[in-house]
Amino acid sequence: MNAKQLKLLQVGTAVAVLMGMFPPWTKTFHYEQVHSEGPAGYALIIEPPKADMLYTVKIDLSRLFVQWIVVAMAVGGGLLYFRQSGER
Repeated sequence: MNAKQLKLLQVGTAVAVLMGMFPPWTKTFHYEQVHSEGPAGYALIIEPPKADMLYTVKIDLSRLFVQWIVVAMAVGGGLLYFRQSGER
């Protein structure tokens, strides 16, 4: 692994950790027969967005996993792009 690949791997890891520290949140409304769900933004994992009286807030795991997959694919592509010519 060359210096550029190592730096890319470090940056990708840092981005993934930050995504985990500030995950996307979902706000869900429940009342009798009515159910609705929508994004509640991003917030620090230890300080989630405030939930109103009839709302619940939870981490949007599917969106977080998609973000992590995109970062992993970008880092993987970058590692292939920056490999040395003798490694090809």
